[in-house]
Amino acid sequence: MPTALYRFILALALLLPMAAHAGDAEDFVAANPVQQAKLLESWAAQPDPARVELINALQQGELNIDGQPKTLRLNNRLRGLIDTAMASHQLLAADANTRLAAAQQLQKSAKPAQLAFLDRQLAGEQDESVHAALSLALANLQLVDTDPAVRLAAVRLLGETGDPLARTRLEGLLEPGVEADATVSTAAETSLAQVKRKLLIGELLGQAFSGMSLGSILLLAALGLAITFGLLGVINMAHG
Repeated sequence: MPTALYRFILALALLLPMAAHAGDAEDFVAANPVQQAKLLESWAAQPDPARVELINALQQGELNIDGQPKTLRLNNRLRGLIDTAMASHQLLAADANTRLAAAQQLQKSAKPAQLAFLDRQLAGEQDESVHAALSLALANLQLVDTDPAVRLAAVRLLGETGDPLARTRLEGLLEPGVEADATVSTAAETSLAQVKRKLLIGELLGQAFSGMSLGSILLLAALGLAITFGLLGVINMAHG
């Protein structure tokens, strides 16, 4: 292949992603809020590392279109979807801490359209903490799956955690008329009891630690006063 043609193809390959995401920015600016929400949900479901810069700009509320800065008017729903899209993209990061923070964000905000992506990420995740956080994010979505067996597995997984969000999800599932399958409902009750027990233990341990800390402070204060007054007594005796 001639060198000039090879260089042209290489340059074109490098420029195509940039052009595509410049098009994403233009599409977003031209769209109405409903269309913008759909764009963000599609980006979250199919993240692309080359789109991170664009989503970061959206988080700042300003885009650069044709060299001109454009301030965006974003409602709270769109801001939430932007954060969710960013979390999806950050799951592709090399840094485990970044992926962990992203997975924890998605536990609260992931949408059903992200289910397939999260499933793939979970299968390939090597870090134990990130894997556990992703499992919870996935379980939260699976609570509304049409297959009772999938919902049952999700309910049991949530029961293994001591996460306040798991309690909220399980309590919602147990609202009248929400879960039609008796087996899933029974498992949800069991899991909710497990989560509450773990949260209570954590709270009691926290109170015990706080009590020990306060007791230590009071003991040190008492010792300090005893030493101070003891020294004063010695000084007074010397002067007497």
